[in-house]
Formats: sequence, structure tokens, C-alpha cells
Amino acid sequence: MPLGANCYEIEQALALEHQSASARMVDLKREELVEPLRDKSGEHIRRPTGTRRWAGVWVVTKAGREVLDGKRPKPQSWNDPTGNYHRGNPYSRNAYEQGRGYHPIQALEVLRFITKRTPPAFINPPAAKPS
Repeated sequence: MPLGANCYEIEQALALEHQSASARMVDLKREELVEPLRDKSGEHIRRPTGTRRWAGVWVVTKAGREVLDGKRPKPQSWNDPTGNYHRGNPYSRNAYEQGRGYHPIQALEVLRFITKRTPPAFINPPAAKPS
């Protein structure tokens, strides 16, 4: 099994559309629950997709493991997909969820999938310094 996962691999394994998988990865990156898989020089590793393009590979962080283990609460943004824009109005939030098809469980499914492909003792090399 390869180390980490790219968006294409997540789409295929979890039967998600690209837009859903990509959006969940944005959520996970924003919360620093995943990070780029890097080679020894610190460069982000990429793997080919089904369309023969290259996509970055991601691994779970310590914070991501803590969320799955229940040692850290799920990010607040996962409870309100509007980022509190609708200020708790259940009618407004319900319309948003129904209209946009938001599924907060997808973020956890994606995180679990990436975690299965990241060994517990894995240590990622530091990021390359910009030149």
C-alpha cells in the first residue's frame, strides 16, 4: 500500500466526486490535520491520477490522529459549514445543507482513509526552504 493519499485516490476509495474530495481536503489542510508528504529534500511528493496528471500526496498529522482518537475535539467549522455565517439560524443552516449537499462526516471519512495509509511512527521530513 502506498504511503499517504492524493485526491484522486480518495475519490476512488470513498466513491466521492472530485469536488467533494477536494473540498474535504481543503478543510483538513486548513485545520492542519493533514500535511504534504515530502521527500528527503523537503519537496512535496506527487503521484499520477487516473487522467495522468500529477497530484500532491498527503499524510495525517499528529493533530489529525488526535481528532480520530477523541483526544482533540473535531474542528468547530465541521459543526457549522457556514462558518457561523448564519449565526445558528436552523432554517438558514438547513437550507444551506440541503442546497449544497454538505456532509461533515466526509471529512472524517477522508481523514480515516489517509490515516490508514500513514504509519503511526511516520516522521515527515521538514519542508524545503524557498530559494
